[in-house]
Amino acid sequence: MADTLNPSKGVDMSKAPGADLSFSDLFSPEETVYLETPAQPATETLPATPAVQPAVAPPAEPYVYTYKSRAEAETGIAQKDAIIEKLRQEAIQRTGIDPVTNQPVVRSQTPAEPHSYLRDPKSLYVDLGNLHASGDQEGWTRKLGEFVGEYVGQVLAPAAPLVLDSAKERAIHGLEEKVPEFRKFLSSSEYKETLDDLPKLKEAIGIAESNLEAATQLPEFYRLAYFAAQGRNASKLQPAQPAVAQPRTTVPTTTVTPPNPADVQKAPDMNTSEGRKAFIESFKQRGLDKLPIR
Repeated sequence: MADTLNPSKGVDMSKAPGADLSFSDLFSPEETVYLETPAQPATETLPATPAVQPAVAPPAEPYVYTYKSRAEAETGIAQKDAIIEKLRQEAIQRTGIDPVTNQPVVRSQTPAEPHSYLRDPKSLYVDLGNLHASGDQEGWTRKLGEFVGEYVGQVLAPAAPLVLDSAKERAIHGLEEKVPEFRKFLSSSEYKETLDDLPKLKEAIGIAESNLEAATQLPEFYRLAYFAAQGRNASKLQPAQPAVAQPRTTVPTTTVTPPNPADVQKAPDMNTSEGRKAFIESFKQRGLDKLPIR
């Protein structure tokens, strides 16, 4: 039996049904069926969307000059003012003239506060120790006296109004022995008008009535005020005399020698040990140390 299925020897199709038919007979053109592909709907072409560009803000107008806002302007102006004031003060310190007003500036010097051993007791211990180590007995005594005087002044401070009232009363009582109406004169309008005409005397009396150091001069100031008032009254009572032309006389030139500052009596300085000692001594001389203080 022949091997008809062996692919290497081929397949005999001569005896197969329809083997004698041609290709055209097998596939007649009339019987050919053509499959129609359904038409695709036309796609509408949309115009391309243009790319959206980011909006660019127009350049902002400056608020004032180069400042962009009010806050920036206030900050900048404040900085400039500070710089100008700094340069102005430096110019004043350097030249003594204000560059803005072109006027000299008077510098007020604040007086230094006097040293106080009561406020700084450690400094007393150090100063006394240094003076003791150096063998300066006079300096040691002087420093200790400064502390004692300052301490006594602090102790007597609460009694100062009482002492001042006593000094004023003693001055009035002493003048009443010579001028019985003097107390009445102090409370009169005449006394006030006299002091208004003499402001320097008014200032001196005010200081003497409120300052222990100057209280000893109060009787003299009161006496001057009384004599000045009497002079004012005399000028009011004297009738006005007609002016008489006086012959002109030549007055020889004289030289007035100013008084020696050392001879002028000054109130003791309570900031020094000598002044405090002098005050305590005058306090005792007037008998004020024996006043009953309650």
